[in-house]
Amino acid sequence: MIGQYHTLVTVDEARQAIRSSVPSDPYEWVTGSAAKSAIKEKADHNYLSGANQQLLDRIDDMQPQQAKDYLKRLVQDKLDVGVQMMDSEGML
Repeated sequence: MIGQYHTLVTVDEARQAIRSSVPSDPYEWVTGSAAKSAIKEKADHNYLSGANQQLLDRIDDMQPQQAKDYLKRLVQDKLDVGVQMMDSEGML
């Protein structure tokens, strides 16, 4: 259920987020989108509350070529990153 957010949300945090925002039976959590949304919201909150700073610090510590190679991989593999970059560069 936590999926891609496992580094940002603990099982207990996910359970609490679901229980506080999804009024359905726990057996329906697996199939419902509301539970996934609650976990994503918690992950977003945790990310913006400090986890993103850890990544920014790590980027600051990267060698320029390493950062450039990483950015190229993101643009190549992640549609959202490419579209955001195209938009910010006036390419769309």
